[in-house]
Amino acid sequence: MPVKNGESLSLGNLSLTFLETRMLHWPDNMFSYLPRSACFLPGCLRHAPCHQPALAEEIDESVLEWEGAKYFANILLPYSSLVLKLIDKVKS
Repeated sequence: MPVKNGESLSLGNLSLTFLETRMLHWPDNMFSYLPRSACFLPGCLRHAPCHQPALAEEIDESVLEWEGAKYFANILLPYSSLVLKLIDKVKS
């Protein structure tokens, strides 16, 4: 289902808000945001670590930190000024 920037979708007890993040990795990139838990879900998960078990709660926190830092350094660092603008946008 196509969604627009800022559009929300109710999933019952959760709500997703979609945020356009053009050129944060891809020209058509979007994040899903869970306002209730202040959690970002990147639109491009192919860079996520492939570990078993699949739930983040079951993966050692140091592995999540390492993989997150590696993803940021390899993909987003050149666009860090855009990331800061996105953070300000979400805060408002």
